Amino acid sequence: MIPALTLMAFLTMTSAFSAPKNKPAPTSKKSPTITLKRLAKERGLLVGAAVAVPELFEDPVYEKFIRNEFSIFTPENAFKFDALRPSRDAFSFETPDKMVHFARLNRMLMRGHTLVWHNPAALPNWFLKGKFSAKEKREILKDHIQKTLTHFKKAAKGAIICWDVANEVFHHDGSYRTDSIWAPVAAPTANAFLTQVFNWAHETDPKLKLFYNDYDIELPGPKATAVYNTLKALKKAGVPVHGIGFQMHQGPDRITDLKAIRANMRRFAALGLQIHITEFDFKLKDSEPKESALEKQALAYADAINLCKSIKACKAFVSWGITDKYTYVSRDNSGMGRANMLDFELLPKPAYYALRSALSKKADRRD
Repeated sequence: MIPALTLMAFLTMTSAFSAPKNKPAPTSKKSPTITLKRLAKERGLLVGAAVAVPELFEDPVYEKFIRNEFSIFTPENAFKFDALRPSRDAFSFETPDKMVHFARLNRMLMRGHTLVWHNPAALPNWFLKGKFSAKEKREILKDHIQKTLTHFKKAAKGAIICWDVANEVFHHDGSYRTDSIWAPVAAPTANAFLTQVFNWAHETDPKLKLFYNDYDIELPGPKATAVYNTLKALKKAGVPVHGIGFQMHQGPDRITDLKAIRANMRRFAALGLQIHITEFDFKLKDSEPKESALEKQALAYADAINLCKSIKACKAFVSWGITDKYTYVSRDNSGMGRANMLDFELLPKPAYYALRSALSKKADRRD
């Protein structure tokens, strides 16, 4: 297993993700604005969000905020299986390559998301409707991982620093998703499945940090314990897993036991895993008074970034989207929405200023 590269190495490797030669990065003679990315860099962190297309290329206000405020971003859907594979034998990298170009042009980093996910919404019809044997599924998945990483190894030139190799492999009760469309690839255990996909990814690009990503694992419980035990076993066996992504989607009934969350994250860090908060958002009830709801949301954003600041292994804070104008939340959550740091007019909400304030202060501890 190769040693994990340090965050500072990523922040200083400008040659690896420098602006394309045919179009220099924009410059300004004005003094730099105090942005989230500047504040985060002073704390040794990366800060960013999931970024949507076509909005990135069609909404100049949205694009400018991302370019000015963030040091890293995750393609929200553009790197998923269905987006990359219009057919079994064809890949489509046009839009992903445009996002990579944007990152390199603006000296930003990227998180690859995601190579393996069971959700049918992220799988193409040719695969869902096809009658493939377990052996064929294994071949399709291996081919997908290897060709995807081979492409970006060349195209990204170091801008993509990590990939969520596997996403949401466990049920809430901690059981392995044997009902997943991918389960036959290496059934019947999560250990066998993850060993296979992580090895395929590492063999293809040994320099990448490889992450496992999941939701509702902030607090100790059946699911967090299952993930912990599995990753512990993989690490012991020499499987190349380098990081754990805590999604941390939250809402009105948010987790306030920050001490327990910190202790849980620290036990993952003790395995030698880097930690990223990968998909943070905070949903608000439509019926809740606006002022009190926004105050609660701002506190949640501040708590999350402070958690990351307080744990040495936590290197990145990424929100799932930036504006209430472009979000999955209202569509997927009846009676709730407004989960992001910018409002429908792409103006900063209290959550944005809470992030700025939290990042302005030194961490209480880095253990």
